[in-house]
Amino acid sequence: MAGWTGYFTGKGDAPSRLQRMVQQGKEVAKQERSRWQQNRMIYRGDQWFRPRPGAGFSSGRLEVLSEGARGRRRDTFNRLRQMTDGRVSTLTASRPPYEVIPKTRDQQVLDAARQAKKLISAKWDESGWNVSGTMRELVLTGEIDGVSFLNVTFDPTCGEETVIYVNPQGQPISTREEYEAAIQQDPDGGTLWMEQRLRMGEIVWRVVRPGAVAVDPSALHWKDVNWVIESRVLPKAKIEADNKVKIDKLLKEEKNRSGNANANRDATLGPVVAEDEGQLADRIIPGREEYIVHEMYMKPSAEWPKGCHAKWLDRAPGNPLMVEEYPDYDLPYRPFNPKPDGGHYMRCRGTVDELRPIQQRFNRVLSLLSGWMEKVARPPVLVPVGSLRNQELYNEKGFAEVHPIGDPHFMPTPSEPVAVLTQHLQWCVQQMAEIANQSDALRGMQPGGVESAVGIQALAQNSETQLSGTASQVAGMIEWGLSRSLRLVRDYYSIPRLVQTSGVDSSDELSAFVGEMVRDAEDVQITASILPRSRALQFQTLMQLAPLVGQDIRPYVARFVEGSYDEFISSETAQRDKQQRENRALAALGKLDERDQVWADFSQISAQYMKAFAMASSSGNPEDALSMAGIQPPSVLRMLRDAGINIPTVEDYDDHAMHLRALDLWRLSDGFDAIHPLVKQAAREHAAEHKKALQQQLISMGGQTPPEMQAPGGGSPPAEKGNPSPPKESGGPNVPIAGAM
Repeated sequence: MAGWTGYFTGKGDAPSRLQRMVQQGKEVAKQERSRWQQNRMIYRGDQWFRPRPGAGFSSGRLEVLSEGARGRRRDTFNRLRQMTDGRVSTLTASRPPYEVIPKTRDQQVLDAARQAKKLISAKWDESGWNVSGTMRELVLTGEIDGVSFLNVTFDPTCGEETVIYVNPQGQPISTREEYEAAIQQDPDGGTLWMEQRLRMGEIVWRVVRPGAVAVDPSALHWKDVNWVIESRVLPKAKIEADNKVKIDKLLKEEKNRSGNANANRDATLGPVVAEDEGQLADRIIPGREEYIVHEMYMKPSAEWPKGCHAKWLDRAPGNPLMVEEYPDYDLPYRPFNPKPDGGHYMRCRGTVDELRPIQQRFNRVLSLLSGWMEKVARPPVLVPVGSLRNQELYNEKGFAEVHPIGDPHFMPTPSEPVAVLTQHLQWCVQQMAEIANQSDALRGMQPGGVESAVGIQALAQNSETQLSGTASQVAGMIEWGLSRSLRLVRDYYSIPRLVQTSGVDSSDELSAFVGEMVRDAEDVQITASILPRSRALQFQTLMQLAPLVGQDIRPYVARFVEGSYDEFISSETAQRDKQQRENRALAALGKLDERDQVWADFSQISAQYMKAFAMASSSGNPEDALSMAGIQPPSVLRMLRDAGINIPTVEDYDDHAMHLRALDLWRLSDGFDAIHPLVKQAAREHAAEHKKALQQQLISMGGQTPPEMQAPGGGSPPAEKGNPSPPKESGGPNVPIAGAM
């Protein structure tokens, strides 16, 4: 069994120190627990509360007040949940645009960034890391509690069981060359290679409620937190299976170590609350076979010089289930505060805190209005004392006893308060919408009138402005989680794995993906707003840019009709990726064995051509003269193509402007100056081919102008000598010119 020796060097013993850390780290959570519980119950629709007799809110238990003092059930309508869910849906509507930032401009690192971006796209949904679902849960918890925690770790026990090939030392065979060599030398296996079934492990995204976390009490801001401890209630069978231990034996050893755990326990330490709801007595009940397990991440410090990642049973801190070094200064937890207030991050208030008093006022007014309507529908009856009283004859408690004054008669109906109460209800809803930053457009209320379309766009833009602060917090959480995930991929994806799910093509780079392939490309950055935008506004922008794609927009009609705005962006990305593949093919020319000889031949031919060019300059146009003589300018690409080497070719479907931009980025990179001159010349010639094709395309677009579309004032062509001139053709001042940009 692992121990604390070599990890803890502070004063006293490690078990007592850990117990005190758990208690002290949960002090803030104990103070905020009642508020969190009220927020959650109100979010679920339990709008009215009363404390338990003699307990108050200190025990953290609330009871729903389902009926009023006279037995009538309260009338409630959960507007708060609608506003909160509206904010969450707006902030997590779709996957945000992102880029993986390479640390250098080397082509290998650029390729790693592209592979990392595809990997994130493949792992985004529930079949992978479930980033989308986790972010929605994270934002919802933060909106309710004011704080929620995101945990991103690598779990070696996750993922499906798979078959891999290992060498005699038990290490995975990670390259195709090593595998094929082992197969040739040992076709039947068993000596140089063998099959092994195991779980490859996977990145796990989890949302942790603040009550389950104990954090450094001396830190007001997360950047100053040195350690974090999460407490979870787990079944006994799972604890024993994951840690290969017997809990009964573990508890017995702990009792022998401490003498008498109950007698020796520090009197200043109270019971441990494992989760945000309930006390220890509620969760740890004999016969339920559940135990509290603490998991700690400690940065390197004076007491813990190597850092520490450990798990231990709450009832057996002296015998940890697992303990190892943690040299990383980045804790695997990060708090999310939708509305940070500059104080302690655990005391931040959420949207539900702000909406709760108005929601309660809304329900009180609604209850008054409902009570008045009941009295109108079943007015009370004055009954003389001693008369027959029957609730079925009259109504539910709808009678009053008075002295005999004659026959029973109905009391006068009170004045109608519907207008006042209804206006107050509308005011409550309006105030909640303003607090939640939920405009009419987001709540499905379309503005009327001829300016409705303009109003919708204005409201959508207004919502984007109002939610920009919270959106930046969400974007920061996504960036941190994805960046940490890529670092975990780099460190733990040692076994080749197939990545061919939605969003990833079947390229060779991802068919046998390992973590080393994303090295130096682990930082993720959100490139635009994560908030949804008006589709009408997006396509209005596209229509303004339509001349850039030419006068014939028929190939794009389906995209406009279907509303596939992302299709335009994907087409641009495909063109850029194609040129990046061509860049890699051109860079590979520097690894040819005959590269020096080809460059020497090209240099010699270039020198001869320059001499011939200088001699032909005295007789007029040297290029035409040399062309007439059958002498062409030297070209590295033509020489390599003639030698049978596969060289990228400019195609008619290429977006030449996009290819030229990708070429320029490569030629501006740090490593381009250090490559072989043969590669530099090939890149220049390839760019020249794209420029020539782009120029021909522009000329072709201008030459296709039909006669009836020509510019005004051109008139008819002159007639031959001796023939009468045809009448001049006139054109209007606003005749368009085909091919204009």
